[in-house]
Amino acid sequence: MAIYIYIDKLLETITMTYTEWSSSSFVKVYGDDASEWEPWSINFDKFFGYSAVLLDTSGNETAEVTLNDNWELDLTQLGNITNGDNVMIKFPIRWIKASKSWNDVTISLTKQPDREDQGYVYYAFSRGTFDTPIKKDCFYIGAYEGYFNSGVMKSWSGKEPTCSKTHAQCMAAARANDGNTGDAWYEYEWFYQRDYINALYMLKYCNGDSQATIWNGISDGSKTNTGSINAQKSATYGTTANGTTAMRLFWIENYRGNCTEYVGWCCSDGSLNFYTALSHFTGDITTTWDYYKDSWINVPQDTSGRQGWSKTAGTNKGIFVPVEANGTQYNDRFYGGDSRLLRVSGSWGYGSRAGAFRFDLYFTASNFSSAGASRLMFL
Repeated sequence: MAIYIYIDKLLETITMTYTEWSSSSFVKVYGDDASEWEPWSINFDKFFGYSAVLLDTSGNETAEVTLNDNWELDLTQLGNITNGDNVMIKFPIRWIKASKSWNDVTISLTKQPDREDQGYVYYAFSRGTFDTPIKKDCFYIGAYEGYFNSGVMKSWSGKEPTCSKTHAQCMAAARANDGNTGDAWYEYEWFYQRDYINALYMLKYCNGDSQATIWNGISDGSKTNTGSINAQKSATYGTTANGTTAMRLFWIENYRGNCTEYVGWCCSDGSLNFYTALSHFTGDITTTWDYYKDSWINVPQDTSGRQGWSKTAGTNKGIFVPVEANGTQYNDRFYGGDSRLLRVSGSWGYGSRAGAFRFDLYFTASNFSSAGASRLMFL
């Protein structure tokens, strides 16, 4: 199978087209200005433009470290990363567009502003409604899995991620950073931020098998405190030698493995339609009036949870939403249950079923897991 990457340096746009079939591995074919953009190239990271910051409870950046020319970073340069301001990864706005024709998925990312007329969207950077979104210049994701400090979710190094909480409890603990009651500032990770970061991963690494590209992570061991790989400087780091070493993607530690992570602002209904939202999320999956429903994004009914999945919706409303199970295109666990909330990543005991594209519509609003944590977000 071939995967096509086109870089338009003049218009500052990356476009990828790949065919979903039976394999997650591709022969890379580069065109236009892409001769220097081999997979894993730091040119992608520079284009994505992310950085590490300390963020206080009012959303002010109190320290920032931009990655160097080798796209390496020492988080300790931020200062106190163990019990001070939240350690966050900042993603500046990039407009994104996805489409699908038969089995061909096309993803485009551009720095050019105001491209709605060309089909680009900015849901990862927006609040409000899909019709009248309020656009932000960036979003922030916790560098570390969430730790509850006196009921407040923090992104700190050297802490044991807090598990055994419901979605609503994670939402309340995240919002407790600034006291908001919804639709402002601190939250726990939403669907569109995860979908966006997965798109960045796919653009750079060109492979749906995240185990082969961004390593095993802690998927065959036991839960580990955050910060265990702080001494490693690479923005993306890990090992395939075992499943007991933490990994990171774009400086997000344990993007896969260690703890499974709850993701908000999305749910399935009783007919397995997949809903998403930009605002008014309560964790109550019986209240779907304020969710966007793209009725053809209908996830498969599959409650074995033991295999990967093969085809994605491939649209702006859900690039990496499964529409066909039992495949290896996205070589991670899939679970499709009705009237459920979403979990991603995979925990310390999931082995090869953990991954960047793990997609579990598994828990009801009242469920929780001893392996289930969450990750802080600010928008």
